[in-house]
Amino acid sequence: MKAALAICVIVRDEAPYLAEWIEFHRLVGVERFFLYDDRSEDDTLAIVQRHSRGDITVHPYDRAWHCPRYESPTPCTFCDTPQICAYNHCVQNHAGDARWCAFIDVDEYLYHEDLDDLRVALGRYERHVGVFVPWLIFGRNGHATRPAGLTIEEYTRRGYPGEPLGYGNQGKQIARLDQLAFWGPFGSHNAVYHFGLPVDSFESPVPRFHAPICRLNAFRLNHYYNRSLAEARAKAERCDRNAKPGFQPDMRRMDLHDLNHVEDRGILRFLPALQKALA
Repeated sequence: MKAALAICVIVRDEAPYLAEWIEFHRLVGVERFFLYDDRSEDDTLAIVQRHSRGDITVHPYDRAWHCPRYESPTPCTFCDTPQICAYNHCVQNHAGDARWCAFIDVDEYLYHEDLDDLRVALGRYERHVGVFVPWLIFGRNGHATRPAGLTIEEYTRRGYPGEPLGYGNQGKQIARLDQLAFWGPFGSHNAVYHFGLPVDSFESPVPRFHAPICRLNAFRLNHYYNRSLAEARAKAERCDRNAKPGFQPDMRRMDLHDLNHVEDRGILRFLPALQKALA
């Protein structure tokens, strides 16, 4: 049966975070997960198996999807990275499996400011090819090491919309799978559609190169880029899914994303249900 809403995600060594991330997105209406494993060496796949209800399709790392066939057809900085190959494999192999598909990462949590079910929220955007959701970057919130609680309860302070400058214009997309052509040459933030452009939650078209979106959208994408200082350092040492020289995270970049100006507890309305699901 075709899902109303799916997520495509590429993971590497995300075992500490996957259970919360999967259960959270089930709560907001995600029916299918297309998960691409990029050579994980931890318990990532065991966590996935434990939390699967038959709704998670796992693509282990191999030449079936990380190969020239799924590179961006337009040359670009990231055209042959695992992430772009995974996204293009999803476009070509899962187009009939879901109507909408969000292309996000495990450090990103997608929800709507008013509506608990993303499928309901997407109803008004059926005439569009996709919805662009700008990042809200959450900082370390003073944590030196990984705290005991869940990500959404431990990290409640973020930057202003559009921050940090130079990065804050980024976000991710919820795309109509049947309208997607390919990912690249604009990285994992902007897809190429057969016709038209995605819109923001105000139904304003979002071109591939655009100024920072400095206002809150109804769709929210909480980006927990750093988490604690210890986790930020580990992330900087680990190879990125867009593993190109000069584009891997380093501590300068991690520090730039340590934004804690605004208290934002909007996502916490899902916390009781999430704790129950995880229990």
